Amino acid sequence: MEWEKLSVNDQRYQDMKAKITIKDGWLLLPYGLYVELQTNDKDRMVSLRISDFVTGNKQNKINNKSVYVSINGESLQPASKDLALLYPEDRALLKKYILLFLVKTMPNHRSGKYSANFKFITNTLP
Repeated sequence: MEWEKLSVNDQRYQDMKAKITIKDGWLLLPYGLYVELQTNDKDRMVSLRISDFVTGNKQNKINNKSVYVSINGESLQPASKDLALLYPEDRALLKKYILLFLVKTMPNHRSGKYSANFKFITNTLP
């Protein structure tokens, strides 16, 4: 597994941004992730888990229920649920993803600098 943060100036970010439609009330975050995943385990599944977005002083929070992820420029997936990226049937295949993050803005959201944690979760299926 390898990942890399993409800036807004990265061509891969720009290519995926061009594929999605951003409606009023939505904010595309100025960074994304490039992810490469591969496993030889026929029972392994890999998902992405995203925490709530919080300011440095922890006084303001954007719940991950307001955050959505575009995977390779496709339709938005809610970040409140684990996002499956690698399935058992993908065994031995190198899967490449570009993930962009969008926030559905709400009146209670405050402007500022937020951060969030993400984790790659692996599950071994029975």
